Amino acid sequence: VVDISTLPEVVQSNMSLIMDFKTNDRRLKIIEALLKAPNKEVKILSRENIIDYAKENKIYIDPTEGKKPNPKDPPIEKKEITYVGWVVKTKGIRELLKAWIELCNTDSNFKAWNLKIIGPINADFFTELKNEMLIPNNVIFTNKISHENVIFELLSSSVFILPSYTEGFPNAVLEAMSLGLPVLASKVGAIPEILGNDKFLIDVPIQSNEIYSKIKNIVSNENLKVIGEENRKTIITNYIDSIVCPKYERLWKNLLEKH
Repeated sequence: VVDISTLPEVVQSNMSLIMDFKTNDRRLKIIEALLKAPNKEVKILSRENIIDYAKENKIYIDPTEGKKPNPKDPPIEKKEITYVGWVVKTKGIRELLKAWIELCNTDSNFKAWNLKIIGPINADFFTELKNEMLIPNNVIFTNKISHENVIFELLSSSVFILPSYTEGFPNAVLEAMSLGLPVLASKVGAIPEILGNDKFLIDVPIQSNEIYSKIKNIVSNENLKVIGEENRKTIITNYIDSIVCPKYERLWKNLLEKH
């Protein structure tokens, strides 16, 4: 499946066009025409011979769209850093992209890595980003995908990152940790308490040079899987339902007894 809804001219729409054409040349011409058409979200269900075209136009090719991930299938581990959330200014996306561009420019090892940005895209902000910087081909914007497919993508990732300016108690961090991922996240809301280690916290206001350093350090860490396993144990020990619910129950009982 090829989803070109991440492009600014096609991002905000309720209209989908589903096509499956036999002739490759004809399909490409139709894609090119639709790229110029406003207010369209397009999905093409034939993938052969259009992968290069998709990469050139920053079109996300989602291998799981249209089918449920099979839990019995082992995920393919990729060299991938994944963000999940809205693509808006307050989530630190601009700073993350600047850091990523610098990493790719200064360290050839990062050319083998992907930065995957999962979540709904604000069209105006996305246009700003494309006008400000040349986004590398190893940055993948998925736009909104199903929660099932988010989990599937996280399972094949190496690191989770959330460089947000403001958060409360982010489920995305908990989910990434529960899946055994190392996590880099900003020092806001409950995140410092959840992560419990300054090495993996990003200061606010968010600075691209700090994201650069944090990513470089964690990727070069030989104990990446150990860090992820420690995160998983933290969730099991502190944040699963069988632990959290009795705490809430005791809290409410105490409040009722006092009043």
